[in-house]
Amino acid sequence: YQRRVHGECKKFGNSSFKDGKFEDAISWYTRAIELTQENPTHETAIYYTNRAACHAQTDAYKQVIADTDAAVSISPKFAKAYLRRALAFEALEKWQKAMNDYRTVMELAPGTQAATDGFRRSQKYARDT
Repeated sequence: YQRRVHGECKKFGNSSFKDGKFEDAISWYTRAIELTQENPTHETAIYYTNRAACHAQTDAYKQVIADTDAAVSISPKFAKAYLRRALAFEALEKWQKAMNDYRTVMELAPGTQAATDGFRRSQKYARDT
């Protein structure tokens, strides 16, 4: 039963996100996280990563980092979480941290163009500062 409920929360969160209702989506993903927090699984990591995407849409990059930190602590091989965190580090001009996460994505999911591009971008800016 509980699995179905947090799955429904994710579905409503996804729908809200697509409609640009990021605060509503954050609430739905938060509820899904709360329902799975006692025994976190990869699904919980997905909810954190989805909530991070909402925070990114509102330029709340520190919250993106907090949510993706939680996601990778649950699912250390979840490339999408590292990619979202790298983008947040880049937005905050934390070039070395961004490069580290982009490198991790390239190891976990070879051929991810966004990671390759982000790594090059971060490397360039790190040199220029």
